[in-house]
Amino acid sequence: MSLSSRVAAAGRAVLNRVRAPRVFRLEEIRFLNGIDIWYARIPDPAQANVAWLEPRPAGAAFRHHLTPAEVRPLAGNDPATGRPYAHWATGPHANAPVSWPVAFVRGPNVPVAGPRQIRFRIRGITPANYNGRREIKADSAGGLQTDSVVVQFNNGVATGTLTLTTVPGTVQRLSREVLRWQMKRLGEGWQPFAQSEHTFFFVLEAPLPPLGPEQNYFEMFDWSCRWAQGQGAAAAVLQQVWQRFTTVGQPHDTGLIYWRDFQNGTAPAQDMAAGIRSVDAAGMQQYAVSCKVFDRMFCNTLSLHGIRTAEMMLQAHPMIPDGTALRAEAALDPAFATALNNARGPNPGWPAHFYHIVTHASPASITRIPADYKFTIGAMEYYKPDGWRIAAPAGHGNIGPNTWGNHWIADVFIGGAWVLYDPSYGVTQPWQDAIAAATLVPPAAYEAGGVTFSVVSRMTGNSLVVPTANPQEPRLNAIRLFNN
Repeated sequence: MSLSSRVAAAGRAVLNRVRAPRVFRLEEIRFLNGIDIWYARIPDPAQANVAWLEPRPAGAAFRHHLTPAEVRPLAGNDPATGRPYAHWATGPHANAPVSWPVAFVRGPNVPVAGPRQIRFRIRGITPANYNGRREIKADSAGGLQTDSVVVQFNNGVATGTLTLTTVPGTVQRLSREVLRWQMKRLGEGWQPFAQSEHTFFFVLEAPLPPLGPEQNYFEMFDWSCRWAQGQGAAAAVLQQVWQRFTTVGQPHDTGLIYWRDFQNGTAPAQDMAAGIRSVDAAGMQQYAVSCKVFDRMFCNTLSLHGIRTAEMMLQAHPMIPDGTALRAEAALDPAFATALNNARGPNPGWPAHFYHIVTHASPASITRIPADYKFTIGAMEYYKPDGWRIAAPAGHGNIGPNTWGNHWIADVFIGGAWVLYDPSYGVTQPWQDAIAAATLVPPAAYEAGGVTFSVVSRMTGNSLVVPTANPQEPRLNAIRLFNN
């Protein structure tokens, strides 16, 4: 090395020793083109099986209820910063620290709205007014990787956008995943300078609209990605999710309980948002949800992965005479005519507005009803169906009600065919469903339990509930309420 080269090298070494160390702080992250996550309740990650998040903006403490539900992070700009609300933030912000989960489609599949990207903001701390160029990238132990981007610091602040180039190829729930942020001067080696913690949900395919109407709540992502962890095909996702519904008679994995304390009249939650908020209710109201909630939980955890589902309502189909006889009976009995007209209205109702009609040739199980309870006109007897009796009534966390006037079940399109699933009771069987049909007769297994009838005495006005297993009793119909 020449004398002049040695002198230059020595000079650079002196400058490096006296140069103040560069200190940088990662301030904000917003993920772009993800799937909206709705919140009916800010979940508490201290609860069992709940993915990590750190919601500390004003008014977003753990267990806080959002009515109506809202997307997080919020749309628009944060008044504390004048910039879009962040998924992750630290530093001198009014809403820090915060880390909202993010959801993407897994692997090489097409993202929902565009490239999976991370918009970031970095501040130079030492010196505070740093101006210069740096190259930035990030990765994680869970296999996430980004490209790299060169940013320009102006008066101590730089912003840029990274693209996730490597993501899981299967369904994943990465809870408290650490992104490791690295920086380098152009021409030098990479150096770590920051970390950020996140929960990532990677679903199988682009989600379908949720049934209900409901929203894609945080809990649906959390449950469905945990249950289907590591799966890369629709049939495998369905199998893993369904396993969470087939063990009944004990608390469900979510903690929700099927018709809890129904014997004492506890009204269960009838929609998914209310079911989520029931976690914070008191006494027997806590965790108490209906078959509708279990059905939507099952349907929408599958819809999140792009699997088609339909929400079906079972109800008894009354046996009635032909049109001529029907008009004749209605003319003879004003009460029957009123019930019939109500049944044909925009909200048919069940069981209040249906009568069951059988002949005098009915089995003894019916004819043993006390005479004054028979609603008889000519050769016909009229009974008001009260509900369907379940042959095996054990539901999640509960023995379940013995009868129901209507019941929610799921139809899943898988392998080119529709298959019937009952999330409340953990049973399934093939059911070929013509998608154009609005009313379908479900398999005979659902009719094995028989029907109970609430029969009103014409003499006293008192009612009597009478069970029967008569094969002539009304069959069940399944009415499609929603499908995607």
